[in-house]
Amino acid sequence: MHEEHRRITERLMSLPGVVGVDIDAPAGRDRVLVFVDRTVASADLPQEQRIPETIEGYPVEIIESGPLMAENGENDDGRPTGS
Repeated sequence: MHEEHRRITERLMSLPGVVGVDIDAPAGRDRVLVFVDRTVASADLPQEQRIPETIEGYPVEIIESGPLMAENGENDDGRPTGS
């Protein structure tokens, strides 16, 4: 599963607007959670930039999280929070 998770994460993190990826297993059903800074209509994106509905057989759930912050108090772009 670790290699699969790495592949899925690398593929999805390469898409614009994706700020995080996790594989979750509620009630024994694996799914891929994709965190985005903001949601964008699929029709507004070129096909190659769209987040798929499934990846490697797992359903995908998109969550609008805004920019994520690291535990060190920096934004995802390395700036301290509040900048």
